This record gives sequence, C-alpha cells and structure tokens, in this order.
Amino acid sequence: MDYAEKVKESLCKIGGYLSLHLTGSRARGESDALSNWDFVIVASELPSQVASKLAIQLSEELPVIFSHIEPRDKESAILNVYLSEDGEWRHLEIRIHSPSALEKEEELRQRRAVGQWRTLLEIIEEEAPKVQLTEDVGSELEPHKEDNTLRLFHELWRNYPRALVEYQRGRALGVLKALERGQRSLQSLLETAGKFDKLSELEGISRRLNSAKNPEEMLQIGKQCIELAKPALIDISEDNPNLPVELLDRFIARIEDVVNE
Repeated sequence: MDYAEKVKESLCKIGGYLSLHLTGSRARGESDALSNWDFVIVASELPSQVASKLAIQLSEELPVIFSHIEPRDKESAILNVYLSEDGEWRHLEIRIHSPSALEKEEELRQRRAVGQWRTLLEIIEEEAPKVQLTEDVGSELEPHKEDNTLRLFHELWRNYPRALVEYQRGRALGVLKALERGQRSLQSLLETAGKFDKLSELEGISRRLNSAKNPEEMLQIGKQCIELAKPALIDISEDNPNLPVELLDRFIARIEDVVNE
C-alpha cells in the first residue's frame, strides 16, 4: 500500500499544514518492504492539534492498530501510527513542526542535504495561511496530554516489532539491541504501575539475552518476557482503556510464525 498517498489524502482533509514531505530511505528509493514510513509536516496550526486530528483521520482511512502522540513542545509533536497489513506491522512516524522549529532540526537538514526528502504537498506562499500556534477554541479536540503509561507502552511496541524486522533482515545485533530496549521499556512500565512482583523474574529472563546463541533464541526470550508480563499489563489496562493489550497476543503469535518460517 502507498502510505504516502494515504497520509497526503488525510492531511488534505484536516488542513492545518503548509507542506508535507516524505523523508528517509523511502524518499531516496532505497527502502525495502520492511522499512518505516517517515514524514515531516510543516504546520500552520498547533502541531499537537494537527497530530490529534490526523490520528483520527488516519484511523478512518487505514487499518490502524495503535497510535501515539509525543508532544515535544509547543512547536513540535511526533505522531507514531502502527498498522497491520497482510500479517505484517507497519510504522508511520510523522514529525510535525512549526516553520521556525523545522529550521532547528539538524537531522532533517541533513536529510534534505543528502536527498532523503521528497515534497508531497506544498501550499504556495501567496495562499499560505498565517501560522497560529494557539489552541483552536472552536475545536472539539482537547489539548493532548502525555500519558506516561501509554508512552512506555508505545516504546515497548516500537522496539519489539523492530526486533522482528531486524531478524527478517538477518541482523542478529539489531535483534539484540531492539529486544534490550523493549525489555527496559517493559520493566519501566511494570515499575511505574507498581507491579514489583514480576520485576525480579523478568530481570532474570532478560539477563539471558546476552548469552543467547542465536537470534531465534533471542526472540524466544523476548516472547517469554511478554508472556510473563501479560497478566500485569492486563491489570494495568483496566485503569487505562487506551492501552492496546490485545496486541500482546498478536506479537507472541507473530514471533512463532517468523521463527518457524
């Protein structure tokens, strides 16, 4: 599926932008089927508000299974969208900046310099709306507030599927690093929620990662950690209905599928 076109269509429906750009390996045509989709939006409205509107619109257009907004400051936000397509996960990372904040992003300047930057939408200067970085009083959307539990789950969900991608690319070190980051997020999530009874057992399993003999064993260790923490995560979700704990079973099943292929 061409997610660039879908993001473009959705953004056109909600407005609040000056331009939309595809960045990274997909902009240079050097991606593979497992590559993430990276976008940059230059916003004419409050970035966190654009992110909220876009998350809602994309959920109506695409098979979204989880989305998370990281409000960095008043002038920047990151919308992460996770989708399921043909049994595989897809990750869209959409950075949203005011024009002035964009100029401060050294990484994005580097991407433009090396050609990892393709403009998909741009409003000509004469028609561009005035940039307004205040909340839309008439909007039904409440200002986005960071939820620490949801943030940690997002970090967990960012890294565990990344381990599968690294495995499919044949990168053993990448599998290890992604699982280590995922384990740390999982431990922080349980600690934040006060689920200390599972922490020592989880830490014991996690320590086996560095002595694993192959990537298959690493993934099995990651699976064991998820299975161990699952009851606690289900308990946490009772107080946080936005926590998509149903994804845990899908991840466990996906590990089995990938390792046994």
